[in-house]
Amino acid sequence: MWKLTGGKVHATSFSNASSSGCMDIKNEKWFSRLFDYVGVPESVFPKIKSESDDYGMTDVFGVPIPITGVIADQQSALFAQGCTKPGSVKCTNGTGSFLDINIGTTFTTSHGGVDTLIGWKLGDTTTYAVEGFAAVTGSAVQWLRDGVKFIQKSSDIEALAASVEDTNGVYFVPGLIGLITPYQDPFARGLIIGITRGTTEAHIARATLEAIAFRIKDILNIVVDQGIEISEIKIDGGASENNLLAQMIADYCNASVLRPESVEATSLGAALMAAMYMGDITLDEVERVTASDAVFTPNIDSRRREEEYKIWKEAVTRSLNWIKH
Repeated sequence: MWKLTGGKVHATSFSNASSSGCMDIKNEKWFSRLFDYVGVPESVFPKIKSESDDYGMTDVFGVPIPITGVIADQQSALFAQGCTKPGSVKCTNGTGSFLDINIGTTFTTSHGGVDTLIGWKLGDTTTYAVEGFAAVTGSAVQWLRDGVKFIQKSSDIEALAASVEDTNGVYFVPGLIGLITPYQDPFARGLIIGITRGTTEAHIARATLEAIAFRIKDILNIVVDQGIEISEIKIDGGASENNLLAQMIADYCNASVLRPESVEATSLGAALMAAMYMGDITLDEVERVTASDAVFTPNIDSRRREEEYKIWKEAVTRSLNWIKH
């Protein structure tokens, strides 16, 4: 905002302040104890405002344009997907995967490796979210493309993985830079196990997509164990265009997966906040803005779901703490 307004406005939104790690989320103010500890004056930090508010004007494009929507990227995607009610979920699949769940207007401390964030604040009402992050999902596909060169472009993985009915017993743990939620192990490393003479590139490609679905299930299990019931997941991000991956997420997370017409939800969320301030749309109408392009429903039985996940979890245990420290 400082740059866009030519130094006239020094402000940020509650969601951005929350995501910075420098905010006392419960009390909705900057974390002064942290600033005192590291010797940084609170005065250098911006004023915290609603996501839908007046942030001044910018003339970057040659004409004055009002800035009325400011929101952090993952919270923006959550909002754009119409996840305005408690228990609604979105999963952004890019190089990594962010799973965000609206938990309503009551602050609660999260456990198990997910973080509590401010989703947005509108008027006097603060909406909270919990977020879990899998660092290597879409980037595992990039590794197949750039590292081992199984595919020429990332989108080729769908056809390659779909050319076989299963992984032929192959499991891939995408710990290429360690494993975050819920393992919190920077010393884990990637592992492909179950390889035989019958293993092909297609089996490894399919195991890679299954691993993405398993990592999302890892995160979802934490919030389900805390009593939040999940029946559907709204997906966005470039990797979500993969139909086979979307089906695997539905299968292994045992939830309907809804994909919007446009998977670029982050920019839409900021636009919706701006439109709300200008009176062009109401909060109740936000849920109806994003239309689903496709819906994927679970089509495997619970026995197979849990058996496959159990074996994959065993593979995970073998990848943990691989780098000795």
